[in-house]
Amino acid sequence: MTQPAHGKSLSFVNHTHTLNTWILDSGATDHVSASLDLFKSYTQLNPPTIVRLPNGHHVTATHSGDICISDSIILSAVLYVPSFSFNLISISKLVYTNSCKLIFSSNSCLMQDEITQAKIGTVEVRNGLYYLTPNYTAISNIETNIVHPYCTITPIDLWHFRMGHLSSERLRNMQSTYPFLKLDKNFVCNTCHYAKHKRLPFPTSNSHASNSFELLHIDIWGPCSKVSMLGHRYFLTIVDDYSRFTWIFLMHVKAETREHIKAFIALVETQFDNKVKKIRTDNGLEFLMSDFYSLKGIIHQTTCVEMPEQNGIVERKHQHLLNVTRALLFQENLPNSFWCFALSHAA
Repeated sequence: MTQPAHGKSLSFVNHTHTLNTWILDSGATDHVSASLDLFKSYTQLNPPTIVRLPNGHHVTATHSGDICISDSIILSAVLYVPSFSFNLISISKLVYTNSCKLIFSSNSCLMQDEITQAKIGTVEVRNGLYYLTPNYTAISNIETNIVHPYCTITPIDLWHFRMGHLSSERLRNMQSTYPFLKLDKNFVCNTCHYAKHKRLPFPTSNSHASNSFELLHIDIWGPCSKVSMLGHRYFLTIVDDYSRFTWIFLMHVKAETREHIKAFIALVETQFDNKVKKIRTDNGLEFLMSDFYSLKGIIHQTTCVEMPEQNGIVERKHQHLLNVTRALLFQENLPNSFWCFALSHAA
């Protein structure tokens, strides 16, 4: 119980302890230290404070001051009792002054910041007591670095890493709701350059062929995850560069590609009385027909590896056709297996 004049109540522990460890005490009304060397700053109590122990004995606290256990744990108004052989942390005073919470278990105690939920300390159990072995710092606002296998994380960019390398703009929006987020507008994350690197945009091409069938853009789409009613899984798209007219050929397998191209060139020669001069495709093996192209005098242009933009006319045509196909299926509530009919209608 607290004495009427300068009295304090503390739980008494009849054990011998080293002076660099602390014991969490739920019955103590104040922090108590037995070593004046641990204080960051202190003042002498005049008159000294009389502390009453649960066993009825009285001890004298001669000084009071602040002790910095770590960057996140600061004990204020700690009483210095020279006759003590241990240090006590008042749990009620700790959670009030440091805005933290304690999670107790059978063999440890986790100390967390109440706002950020960050771990600020771990307490272990020895002989039924909760011991905190601190890392004393002379200055409470020292910015420590957190070692990472690939980089060094400082408090400035810590939240950038925690939020999965979120952009600075998004972090600033979050800071308006969560003021404890620390940001630095001048911080540059080297990891983001590798993880979020984008290819430079290709310049828009406005060139058109001078005549129909002078240049054909050809590509294959598939396989479709849903086989059509007629068993198709692929379709071949041919786009005329001059007119942008499009032909679609449904296919069961990719091996049908060569026969469709040969038949289409024969169609152009017979029905349109015209000649195909150039064909532009990717590097798919289905398009490699050098003997046939030589016989017809056709120049076969292939895109660079991993550069579908070089054949963007037919790539964008695929996007357009598939968008219309999906819209038609959704509009009429048709099964996905009807995609072959919707695609032909879209073309």
